[in-house]
Amino acid sequence: MQLAIVTINYNDEVGLAKTISSLEAQGAFESEPVQWIFIDGGSTDCSLEVANSFVGRLRDRGASVEFTVISEPDHGIYDAMNKGLKLVHSEYVIFLNSGDYLASSHAIETIIRLTRIKSPDIGLFSGLVEYHGTLFIERKPRPLRAVKHGLPALHQATVYRTSMVQPIMYDASMAVCSDYKLAAEFFVRGAVDEMFDTVVAVHPIHGGAAITRLGRLFSESIEIQRRVLKMPLAPVCLSTVRRLRSVFLSYLLYRVKILAAATSVVKKRSDD
Repeated sequence: MQLAIVTINYNDEVGLAKTISSLEAQGAFESEPVQWIFIDGGSTDCSLEVANSFVGRLRDRGASVEFTVISEPDHGIYDAMNKGLKLVHSEYVIFLNSGDYLASSHAIETIIRLTRIKSPDIGLFSGLVEYHGTLFIERKPRPLRAVKHGLPALHQATVYRTSMVQPIMYDASMAVCSDYKLAAEFFVRGAVDEMFDTVVAVHPIHGGAAITRLGRLFSESIEIQRRVLKMPLAPVCLSTVRRLRSVFLSYLLYRVKILAAATSVVKKRSDD
C-alpha cells in the first residue's frame, strides 16, 4: 500500500463526522489500497459509532480500504499517534485527526500520485488554516531546513515515509511540540524532502490550542532547537521572537473574527 491515514479522536463526534465526510468523498478509495487507522481514547460520546458506521458504508461500496478501529484509554494525543504509527504498513503515512479534513475529493489521489513519482522521505504539501469557520489562510510548504524556525508545513499536510518515521515516533512527554520535534529529527537525519504546492488538507482553529499553552509551546520549541537541532542561542532567541509574533497575530485574528461575528448577530437582531 502507498498510503495510511491515521485519525486520532477523543470525545469529538462532531469533528470526526467532518473528517469522515471528507474521507468518504475520496475517489481514490475505489482504485488504490489505503489504510485507515482510527485511534480513539475511550470516548464516551458517539465517536465509536460514527467511526464504525463509516467503515460499514465503505465496505458496502466495495472500497479498497483496510480498516483498524481501536478505542481505549491513552496518555494523550502523541501517545495515541504512536499507537497508530505502530499499525502502519503502508509506504507513507499522514495524520488527519478529528476536526481536520481533506481539501478536495481527489486529495488522497494527489498525495499517492506525487509521493509515488518523487519518492521523498517527507512530503510537504500546502494546507489551509480555517479560523472560526469563516476565514481560510493558505499555509504553503517551506523546505525542511526551515524547521530551524518552525514547522515547514502544516502537520495535516505532511506525509512521512513509514520506514523513517517508525524508528523515531512522537515524543509523548511533550504537550504541544512533538510534531515539531519529529520534523527536526527528520532534518538532522538527512531526510530527503519534497515540496508540493497543492492544498490537500484543512486545519480548523477555534481560539488556538497553543495560545492557551504558551509556556509549553515556547519551552518545548526552545528545547528542540537546542537539543535536537543544536542551534546557537542567538538564532534560538530570534526564532522565539518570530514565534511570539506569529502566535500574537493568530490570536489577534481570532479575536477580530469573534468581534465581527458578534457585531453581525447584533445587527441582525436590530434589523429584525
